[in-house]
Amino acid sequence: MDNSTYQQKYNNYVELLNLTYEEVTDYLKNKYGEVIDDYFREKSYLRFLNGEIKNITKGKYSRAKEGLYCHHIYEDKFLNLSNQSFIGDYKYDFEYQRKENLVYCDLFEHIILHALIMMKTNVDLGFPGYVIYLKPKIQDWYINKIDPKPFWMKQCKERAYLPTSLVEDLLSKIEDKLMDYKKFRNKMEEHNRLEKLSEKLEKERDYREQQQANKLGITIDEFKTNRESILAEEDERRDILNNLIELLTIKYQSKEDQDYIEIYDRESVLRFLYLVKYKKDYSYDNFKSKKLNFTKQKLGFELLKYIDEALKRLTTFKYYYIEEKILNEISKSIELLIKVENVVDYMNNSIYDKLDFKEEKLNNYIFSLDEDNSKNPDLDFIKSLNFELNKYYNKITKINKMLSEIWPINIVNNILV
Repeated sequence: MDNSTYQQKYNNYVELLNLTYEEVTDYLKNKYGEVIDDYFREKSYLRFLNGEIKNITKGKYSRAKEGLYCHHIYEDKFLNLSNQSFIGDYKYDFEYQRKENLVYCDLFEHIILHALIMMKTNVDLGFPGYVIYLKPKIQDWYINKIDPKPFWMKQCKERAYLPTSLVEDLLSKIEDKLMDYKKFRNKMEEHNRLEKLSEKLEKERDYREQQQANKLGITIDEFKTNRESILAEEDERRDILNNLIELLTIKYQSKEDQDYIEIYDRESVLRFLYLVKYKKDYSYDNFKSKKLNFTKQKLGFELLKYIDEALKRLTTFKYYYIEEKILNEISKSIELLIKVENVVDYMNNSIYDKLDFKEEKLNNYIFSLDEDNSKNPDLDFIKSLNFELNKYYNKITKINKMLSEIWPINIVNNILV
């Protein structure tokens, strides 16, 4: 086409803006002929409304390969007549899906139909299709020069084609008319605000994903390709590490008659085992009855076995794995803390403070594994912590053995401090 032909095509679109919605649908029926089939198969449609099937079979109405869309004429009365979710929610009558209530149109005629619906309904209808579907497609194809991939979309782009300058002028003329409606202005302001917010969130997400990809030592393309499995690994890793931290922080609770009390009683072990291992499969009461004859010691062995299995699981991850030697040291730390607390029968607050300080170090170390997504954390640090705990354990054991039956408890505590 030469420039004069494109100009004439543009002028025809502008003339449609000065007609009523009904006049334009009649014009399009004359231009393209009657639609050749219903939008949906009637039997399938009714079965869907009755909840018998999940999807509706479409009719053979399409002329997309010729570059034409199919528009529901009754969209000046109802929203999203082609959308199965809306059909299911609002139980639209099949009458609106019949071929005599459909019309063919090209892309620019389609957006003009939605503009006319907004003018007719004071922007109660027509806006979503206009702003979410049609306008962005026009901007992508004709202004941003993005070529669609599906064949039928290529045909639609070609059939309605106008040079960029005329496309911009046509969109401007459409919106000039719509700007006379306060509701349109308000909706556009809200849409633009949400669009900017969405762009901001998308940029933030891209930045976070780039940071994650860098930490994992992979390209951003590999991250995006494997996002689902990577995030699943990350979530599971976090759950495992958080469970370890929780295990270390629930050991003591305050009582009115004493400062501290060890709560590794049977009920506490039972509850924690339920939370980390069985919560997805049982209610707590059901789980409790299944474990009715299990001793505290047997439950404790199962809990420690879970910890070992969970730590080993971390070594199998493709992206968020932690080296086995690190996890072995963490497991050793947990065991040493429990052993130290078990051999100290009488402890004053100072001894608790020392143990709490070491426990806090371990907590922070485990937390850093999750926070930093670290694959190779500082092995020397955890080894040093274990050396301190082991030394403390041996010291307490020796003192208990030598003195607990000879000296008063307060002297033992003073020595331990």
